[in-house]
Order: sequence, then C-alpha cells, then structure tokens
Amino acid sequence: MADRFMTVTDDVRYSDKAQWVVMPGAARQQWVMYRSHFATKAGNRVLLLISAAEYCVIYLNGMLVSRSFLRSYIYDKAYEVYDVSSAVTDGDNVIAVHACESGEKERCGILCEVKDGDDEVRTEWVCRADDSIKAPCAYMASSASYEAVDMSLICDGWQEPGYDDSEWQMAESLGGVGRYPSEKMHQSKKEPQ
Repeated sequence: MADRFMTVTDDVRYSDKAQWVVMPGAARQQWVMYRSHFATKAGNRVLLLISAAEYCVIYLNGMLVSRSFLRSYIYDKAYEVYDVSSAVTDGDNVIAVHACESGEKERCGILCEVKDGDDEVRTEWVCRADDSIKAPCAYMASSASYEAVDMSLICDGWQEPGYDDSEWQMAESLGGVGRYPSEKMHQSKKEPQ
C-alpha cells in the first residue's frame, strides 16, 4: 500500500532553526509519543521534513503520513520530505510522531521541521512515554524481538487535533542539524512504494 502523501524529490533542506528533540530519560527501545502544533492556511504548500534515530510513524491531523525507518550511515543521516498540503487546515494543525528510541546519548530523538511555502514554521514539541508497549520493541534489532502491548494503556486519539496534551512534558532540544554524530545529512529520494 502506498503512502498517502508523496515523497518530495526536489531538493529541500532543513533550516538552521530545526532542532533534534528527545524525551528526557528515554530508555533503549522505548516508544515515545511526540506532538507539536503549527498554524497555517489551507491551500498553502506545506512540506514536512523528518528524520529519527530509529523507526517512527508520522501523523498529521490524525492522518497517517508515513512509517519510516531510514537506513543510513549515522554520520551521513538520511531524512524524508513529504508534501502534506492536502491535509492541513486553516488554523491549528497537529504533527504526531510515534518513535522507538535508541536510549543513546548522542544518536536519539527526532528531527522534524514544517515548511509553509518558503517559511520555516517554529514548532515546540511535547512528549510522553507510550506505556502500552513494553520493550524490547525494536523491529529491526533481530528476529527474536517481540512486542508486548497492553491494550488497556493505549492512548486513544493522541494523534488528533483537540487531544489534551497539557500534562505532557516538553521535549528536550539536543541541537540543530549537523550535531554529532549526524554531522552530514542528505535527503532520501526514494520512490513511493
């Protein structure tokens, strides 16, 4: 099944304002839910740039944008660019990222930026652990990995606008594009599957 949102293949780069963020104290193979709000107008060309330390699932206003695991060398990290123009609404929009954390000090978190036309949109991230998924959860670690999910702890609707994230903690900024160890970054130009 193809992703609903097309991968952008023309050159798009992160701005100097883009920041890697992580949930403070995130453990190895712990799933984290990240949320950020931004305002725009429907009809604008809006691009979403995303990279993550490990596997992640990206949503915009509750709609699945992509499931992403970018295979790249840590010192030349890949990122994806999606045209999400068709999903933005006038006013408040919500980006939600469900990410499996590495638990490492350097190679962790997500790097996500929204571009509204030629302007970078400032985003602040809140986060919380997804307590419904028990580690180990890394799909790519080995064939022996498993995932235990406690359905009673599922956080329904967290990807949707209007969800109350006021009790979530602020994500910690780790620094901008080019921070160690991902000193180089390149745009993945894969064709949609």
